[in-house]
Amino acid sequence: MPLRSFLESPRLSLDSFFKLAIQLATILADLHRQGIIHQSVNPDSILFNSAADEVCLADFSFATRAVGETRTPQSRRLLSHALAYLSPEQTGRMNRTIDYRTDFYSLGGAFYEMLTGAPPFRSDDPMELIHLHIAKTPPSLTETNPEIPEPVLRQNPIHLRFQQLRSSFSQPKISRSKFDPSVEGSLITAS
Repeated sequence: MPLRSFLESPRLSLDSFFKLAIQLATILADLHRQGIIHQSVNPDSILFNSAADEVCLADFSFATRAVGETRTPQSRRLLSHALAYLSPEQTGRMNRTIDYRTDFYSLGGAFYEMLTGAPPFRSDDPMELIHLHIAKTPPSLTETNPEIPEPVLRQNPIHLRFQQLRSSFSQPKISRSKFDPSVEGSLITAS
């Protein structure tokens, strides 16, 4: 079922979040190694099997090849479909190339919602949402979910300025190691 359906129930535990976050970051890293940019990562394009604690990425209708990509959004449908998770480059309001980092920015928005129950920015006005993505920082995770321990927030890239999140995840092996309990120095420990 889409992750969005699951997010309507109580919040994920931190353990479940980290397991899913590792899987999603790995999936995106594998796509990017193949030269594919998804361009529509959001809770509707992430399928979740709660019985197996597994996720997969779906809806490749906006996916493109990474080679020489400079395009802005492909259609208005992209904007209306996932505006709350759109990277600043996808808004068409920035003079930046759309590349693999756009997927990690959108994934950061999905992570934020997985941890808090709501996307980082909310508005009924599409232009305001675009402005928020470009110019604002979302509310801190502790404002929305005080159950997140402070040590996780201090070292977790999701707590960094939202616009800088994609650079934190631009090296998926480094990011994954921060959340993988089998890696020495991980922020979480094996149960």
